[in-house]
Amino acid sequence: MRRAARLLACLALAAAALAPSAHAQGSRLSPAGGVFPNRSYVLTLPTHAAVDPSTVSVTENGEPVERLSVVAATNRFAVLLLIDASTSMRGEPIRGAMAAARAFAGQRPAAQPLGIVTFNATPSVLAKPTTDSEALTKALASQPKLVRGTHI
Repeated sequence: MRRAARLLACLALAAAALAPSAHAQGSRLSPAGGVFPNRSYVLTLPTHAAVDPSTVSVTENGEPVERLSVVAATNRFAVLLLIDASTSMRGEPIRGAMAAARAFAGQRPAAQPLGIVTFNATPSVLAKPTTDSEALTKALASQPKLVRGTHI
């Protein structure tokens, strides 16, 4: 357990050294699982901050950590945006939801896959997870047809 705590501290120090301005603005290091001694962590950086995985190094007691693997998560995870398209969203609520969805899609990191699903009595996939900004813009171009019922 002490080794895991030291590894976590080392990762935090590495993150701070690699991106001091990003760290000051809210980067976050979170455990992502694994069984001792194999541990995984996720380093979340603020918007527009980036670290090249090849520049990351971690030490423990002054020695490099063996078999260290650093992988950019942008290709491993997708974000799914769910939009309520039931009749309870008539008027301003659906207009606001669509405006928020467009803003969210427009501000996501370019390498972050995004999928868009509307739901009412049945779900409808507007866009499978993709990094294609044009496809996402097209999927969010018009308001979905509102149907009675909400099936989550």
